[in-house]
Amino acid sequence: MCDRKVMIKNADMSEEMQQDSVECATQALENYNIEKAIVAHIKKEFDKKDNPTWHCIVGRNFDSYVIHETEHFNYFYLGLVAILLFKSVSHTQGSIQKQGLQPKFQIPETEIFSLA
Repeated sequence: MCDRKVMIKNADMSEEMQQDSVECATQALENYNIEKAIVAHIKKEFDKKDNPTWHCIVGRNFDSYVIHETEHFNYFYLGLVAILLFKSVSHTQGSIQKQGLQPKFQIPETEIFSLA
């Protein structure tokens, strides 16, 4: 297993699910070099584990503003790589308020950096 420092920046999910997301992301980073493959692996694994629809963003420089299902959001770093994993619900499942969705913050500029 790779030794990447884990830093949870913001989470709205159980400790167990947070650990699963870190382990899944670590495995993806060890097995793939292309970000597209990394996010596909993490998304597919969480769709299998906890039903669809999960979304994943991986990178060193990105901005986001998302709405997620309650207790299904994790924004963390593995080393220098940021990972945003969250679950959304389909429109057929009801309104945002009825499903317990929470808008999430835009990542502060102090957390956005580039390794140019």
